[in-house]
Amino acid sequence: MKLLENLTKLLNKDAARKQAEEYFSRYSESTGGALLIIDLDDFKHVNDQHGHMVGDFVLSQCATEIRNLFRPLDIVARIGGDEFVVVLKDGDFARYHNRLQRFEDACQRYFVTVDDQ
Repeated sequence: MKLLENLTKLLNKDAARKQAEEYFSRYSESTGGALLIIDLDDFKHVNDQHGHMVGDFVLSQCATEIRNLFRPLDIVARIGGDEFVVVLKDGDFARYHNRLQRFEDACQRYFVTVDDQ
């Protein structure tokens, strides 16, 4: 089974599903956890206005940002198009709120940069 998605080098949807199912089958309230679904708003505009090559660049940059925000033990995947999923295995969720704000800021920079061209 192929584990990584080619463009983003993140787990693909099937690999993420398998890992998440394994984690949640052992999940308990004492271990904690969270599921994040990230969808890039207005991404279609990037592809429509600038082409798929630029869209692929934005996706790969956003994927790198997502991967860098979370721990290696968390499940981070691209599940299709402009959608990503992260399964946080326990951890400090307040800290992740700040990290997600940084991710949003970074993605806005990529989108603004593309729109300025």
